[in-house]
Parts: sequence; C-alpha cells; structure tokens
Amino acid sequence: MALHALKNCRYTVGNGAQVLAMPYKIRMPKFKVTSQPPMKQMLQQLGISRLFCDGCDLKGVCESEDLFVDDVIHKAVVE
Repeated sequence: MALHALKNCRYTVGNGAQVLAMPYKIRMPKFKVTSQPPMKQMLQQLGISRLFCDGCDLKGVCESEDLFVDDVIHKAVVE
C-alpha cells in the first residue's frame, strides 16, 4: 500500500484519537470441537438429585408414578 493511500485509512474514534484501519485477512485452519459433558453429575453437583431417584414426582410430565430420569445426555459440536 502506498503511503499516500494511508491517509484514507485514518478515522477518529470517540475520544478524539486517530486510528489507522487497514484491510487484512485472517486464516485459520479447519477444526472440530466436540463436547459431551457428564450432565447427570453436573446437575447433581448443583443440587438436582431427586430427579434421578425412583420416588421422583414427575406428575406434571407423565401420569405414571414410577417415572424418573436415569441420565441426561448433551453433546455439542463446533465445526
């Protein structure tokens, strides 16, 4: 970039300071992150433990008296 073109890249921010803005490219390698945390354990550590017991009251979800949650599975993938 020629020096005379740099004057067109300047702009003033709110506090009066001059900032030089220049075009750029960012290159990142492709990646994939997968997470499957132990949700049951995490919920129990937060105090949600009766949900996993035989005598749990889930009548608002189902009329069955013997309904309880055995496990909670959550999986997140960022690609």
